Amino acid sequence: MNAAAFALLAIGLAGSGEPRKKTDRAVVVETVVEAAPAEVFRLWTSEDGIRNFLAPDGRVDPKAGGRYEMIFNPAVDPEGARAGTKGARILRIEPDRRLDFEWSVGVPSVSWDLKDSDFVTWVEVTFEAVPGRPDATRVRLVHEGFRTGGSWETAFPFFQKSWRSVLDRLAEYCATGQKPW
Repeated sequence: MNAAAFALLAIGLAGSGEPRKKTDRAVVVETVVEAAPAEVFRLWTSEDGIRNFLAPDGRVDPKAGGRYEMIFNPAVDPEGARAGTKGARILRIEPDRRLDFEWSVGVPSVSWDLKDSDFVTWVEVTFEAVPGRPDATRVRLVHEGFRTGGSWETAFPFFQKSWRSVLDRLAEYCATGQKPW
């Protein structure tokens, strides 16, 4: 995908018609995991992979514009409409290097009113080989687009904690092969 096409996707309109744009607030977390970049990328870009650390279920179509829907409570919400990211799409994908995807900040009991905002936020995940360690990857996650005021003040710290937990689960899975659910 050329730079102009990606810019249109990344800055394009969210489902509500509200523009997707960078703000002064972003969640930034990173970690080093004990797996090669190709394997870590596979974990993030396959349905089998995401079930090991990100969500109990989901739908992933690993291509620009493909689905990136996480389902956090499959027994109660099998489509991920309430507790998930139903309708989310991949914005950018560079094999073994980068994955950008839409993310809903509307979370039950935290910021449900933001569910109407759909996908004004997005996540950028990069995968970088650790020099001298071929089976280690630095994973950097940046969740962009957080606004201020109202429920955004609850959503921001919620996602700071949540994304840290996701990367901790990823590191644990890569080190031990143990799934969190």
